[in-house]
Amino acid sequence: MFHRTWALAAFGVLILGQTAASPGPQKPADSQPAARPGESAAGGRRPQQSDVLRDLLLQQGRNRPVPARAPETTAAGGPRLGPDGQPLLLEGTFLIERPGRLVYDGGRPRFEFLLDDGATAPRIVELLPNQLLETLEQEARLGFSEFVISAEVTQYHGANYLILRKVLRRVSNGNLGP
Repeated sequence: MFHRTWALAAFGVLILGQTAASPGPQKPADSQPAARPGESAAGGRRPQQSDVLRDLLLQQGRNRPVPARAPETTAAGGPRLGPDGQPLLLEGTFLIERPGRLVYDGGRPRFEFLLDDGATAPRIVELLPNQLLETLEQEARLGFSEFVISAEVTQYHGANYLILRKVLRRVSNGNLGP
């Protein structure tokens, strides 16, 4: 009996609590005055999307990227030349399957490209350290002299550098050809 009374009392408190907490009758949504275009229901002006986006970006405090510089030219208006006398390649350029050999200049590894049609001097570019450079050096120690590489060009203080992305041995077929 005690449990039944306790359950009825709890149920009554629950019902009374909900009735007291619920607000009085509300007006239907369509009976409230409509907001004008460009204003919120509270009467203030609604911001444009561009204003909201700008404010969000300012609140985040993001750093803005530094714009890349345009390719530099010499006083004569021609392209700037690298230490090998060749025009500098643009940062981010990919060289795909280019033949050449590994050479050292002052203890630093460089790649000397084989002459292209019309080139008067070979392009020699310093190689940046990575695992593929280590592989290239090991292959050169085993006696292989020519390679075919794919690499990404970087530029720093008026000189080009290469980051190797692919290294293949160039095999000579002697007088056999297609």
